Amino acid sequence: MAPTATAAPLRRLAEVDVRLRPATTGDALMLHRWNCAPEVRALAIDARPVSFAAHQAWLTRRLDEPAAPFWIVTHGGLDVGTVRIDRGEARIATISIALDSQARGRGLGRQAIAAAVRAWGLPLRAEILATNLASLRAFTGAGFVADGSRHLADGRLLITTRWRPAHAQP
Repeated sequence: MAPTATAAPLRRLAEVDVRLRPATTGDALMLHRWNCAPEVRALAIDARPVSFAAHQAWLTRRLDEPAAPFWIVTHGGLDVGTVRIDRGEARIATISIALDSQARGRGLGRQAIAAAVRAWGLPLRAEILATNLASLRAFTGAGFVADGSRHLADGRLLITTRWRPAHAQP
């Protein structure tokens, strides 16, 4: 496991391009820290806290899904976030991202999303809370377009965006 963004000076984050590497069970603590940070949970569709034990069990199951990529985002040799694609029940797979707090606001999310869609190569959707302006900018900057919205049971507005490869039919 590479050092995380919080373990290095911020200037290191601007030195090289974003890369993706497969996530492993050894990434569990780091993934839990990123995905379960209060500011990340507040912008999640399901904002409930997740215990580390529940996270570890989910991660073990999730890593056993070979047709659904799960990556660690690296930048300058540092682990700075995660991006994953979930097949689920939807006709189109769903992409999601979480970045280390020290990596946010630097365009790394957009770069990581672009790298993931290139690697995936098939249509994708992202569901983003309307209040999550940083994610909306990252996804639209990576070529996603708004494709609808709906209100969740708690009243929050969820925006659906979609990405299609150039060769795909609309």
